[in-house]
Amino acid sequence: MNEMTGSKLWTRRVATAALAACLLVVPATALGGKTLVDKDRGTGFGGVAVARGDVENPKKLLLTISAKPRHTSIDWSYTTRCVKNGETSFFPGPGDHKVFTDKAKIKEVMRFPVTDPESCDVQASGKLNAKSAKSVTVKILSVEP
Repeated sequence: MNEMTGSKLWTRRVATAALAACLLVVPATALGGKTLVDKDRGTGFGGVAVARGDVENPKKLLLTISAKPRHTSIDWSYTTRCVKNGETSFFPGPGDHKVFTDKAKIKEVMRFPVTDPESCDVQASGKLNAKSAKSVTVKILSVEP
């Protein structure tokens, strides 16, 4: 039987704690130039997922909507409210909001109402249509070029 002495056990615990601290500093969502802005999940018939967030100096935002089972019909939409030079603009514009219906998995590049915004408040939603559907997941990702 291989037992550790008190100092070896202490060294191992300190090393493990240091590794855990390093992992907390580097977010798991910052992979491959993509950062998770927000994610939500809805379950059951008529389940709704709504993701939202504020992004400073966004370059590109990607919306993904997935469902279980795959290819489930989803009602979905998104809005962006961006600020540039102190002026606020919306996409879609007031009165132009539309709800789309597609089969999951949905991928959409979110449009900005202005080029090179200073900040954007974004919201996206997905709603399950099928009675056999189990869940819907909405994610907004910030993509760096």
